Amino acid sequence: MRVKVLKAHTFTNSDYAYQKPENAGIGIETWSARATYTLPWGYPDWNWGAFIYFKRVYSSFWFNWQEVLDTRFRWQQVRTVGASLLFDVHLLRTHYPFRLGVKGAYSPFGDQLGREAGQDWSVKGVLDLRFP
Repeated sequence: MRVKVLKAHTFTNSDYAYQKPENAGIGIETWSARATYTLPWGYPDWNWGAFIYFKRVYSSFWFNWQEVLDTRFRWQQVRTVGASLLFDVHLLRTHYPFRLGVKGAYSPFGDQLGREAGQDWSVKGVLDLRFP
């Protein structure tokens, strides 16, 4: 019997709303659902000289559910909730927007988010450069 192995979906988007667990990688079949809410805190128009200009401050809150049938025909389930605090900025008077911030995820059901067993917290920094 020959099984075609497909790469699982990563579910990333431009708002960095999804915290992809490290153990969800290659799978034969993937089922998932997510809910995201983005809350703008403001448009401060702050600058610190010619170095940095803060254009927008906002947060994202999310819930994700994913089941992956791995290559050993075992179902792995990953359920996470998370939040992020993000800043849209321009550096050194360029026209290219940067996104800086921090995002964190927690698995309230004890699903593994990292390589080690029992790792149910994940905090990562965000740095994103967009070209128009």
